[in-house]
Amino acid sequence: DKPTANVATFQCLESSWVYYSGHPILEIGNDDHNDSGNARLFWQTKSQPSARQFASMTGENYVVTTEDSLPKLKEKLPGDTKVIRTANWFLKSKKLVLVEIASPAIAQRPNRQTIRR
Repeated sequence: DKPTANVATFQCLESSWVYYSGHPILEIGNDDHNDSGNARLFWQTKSQPSARQFASMTGENYVVTTEDSLPKLKEKLPGDTKVIRTANWFLKSKKLVLVEIASPAIAQRPNRQTIRR
């Protein structure tokens, strides 16, 4: 539980995750207009950040996705990703993956130790 951490999901979300985590979880939008797999036709959807917008947020950025969706997520991200942990998705046949996203601004710095504050 890190107060500066931003958490999002990509193509998966359980409402209980928000409750048990104790803080908001964003949903990264799917840029594919012809993909209606997650379309919500009977209520208005909330605005969703793109993967690039989420990766540029201040703080540490983590995304929960499935093993199946991980390659698609990596295509959308400007920075490097690191798989932190995997787990079975309760009552589903898929595995969940927790990914840390390296901010593009931090990744482009030549040497973090040479920056003085």
